[in-house]
Amino acid sequence: MAESVELTDIFLRIIGAFYAFAGFVATRAGLTSHFFDRAIAAISMKAPSRVETAQTVWLIAASAIVLAGGVLLLAGLELAAWVFVASALGQAAYIFVLAPLFFDREDPPDPRGRRQTTNAFVIFLAATAFIAWAAWRGRLTALDQATIVELGAVAAALGLYAAYVARVLWWQPQKQASTGWNSLSDASTAPGAPERPLHLSKRIKLMAEYGCDPLWALDEDLYGCFPAEDLGLSPELAAAIDVWGEAYQDAFDADDPAKSLWSEEQHIAHHAAGRRLAGRLKRERPDLMVYVLEPDTGIVEVQADEPG
Repeated sequence: MAESVELTDIFLRIIGAFYAFAGFVATRAGLTSHFFDRAIAAISMKAPSRVETAQTVWLIAASAIVLAGGVLLLAGLELAAWVFVASALGQAAYIFVLAPLFFDREDPPDPRGRRQTTNAFVIFLAATAFIAWAAWRGRLTALDQATIVELGAVAAALGLYAAYVARVLWWQPQKQASTGWNSLSDASTAPGAPERPLHLSKRIKLMAEYGCDPLWALDEDLYGCFPAEDLGLSPELAAAIDVWGEAYQDAFDADDPAKSLWSEEQHIAHHAAGRRLAGRLKRERPDLMVYVLEPDTGIVEVQADEPG
């Protein structure tokens, strides 16, 4: 790359930093979805479907490629242009071929989510075109001309990322095998279970489930439900969460828990109430990452400005 610095070089670094961060965030979301699918499979005693597993693997791999492209671009390496082009082709294949024909065939996303994905892809295409143009102008460095510092920084960043993914996927404290609903609630006291109690998880999900407490630990080494009182919330909020969770129990026939006694409108109203409670929980415990399960999009994080 030329010794003089152009405005183009600054934009390239900004784009690189953005997509390196976006790739990491998308990876964390994919890993969270992976562990959620495993937990649901343990509860239902059914293995995740091959479609769900394939989609999770694809999205984590795609996130890794985006992150790698961002890291290479931050280092000013020409290889970044090829990685961005490969990522753009992969995203196009996912959006226009794999998603409609395979991944979303049985559970199509809502129009808003599809539109957001398409808009993000268009922006990525524009960024890719800009990076390719900059590479053609010689503003990026070929690998054989890169310095040891540049190559070392890229290797270190990608190595740390790979170590993080490997640790999340394969390094887990030994746990007692789950045998049913109660084993989730008693996970913090079972032999071989994580040393930390469930309520000390930094990621909390509000989710009503038959036979379970309404709050769930979502840390990488913790999963299980626990009562709202364990979080040290205000008595009013803890009681409201308990009532919300208990109301969900009434939606099921005790003789046939797979059958819901509620109408679709009742389920929608109950979910909306849970979203408001999650916002209140986030405001009382801003130190926590709070999540809810959206029927159409999966697990999403709740912010403090959620209406309560």
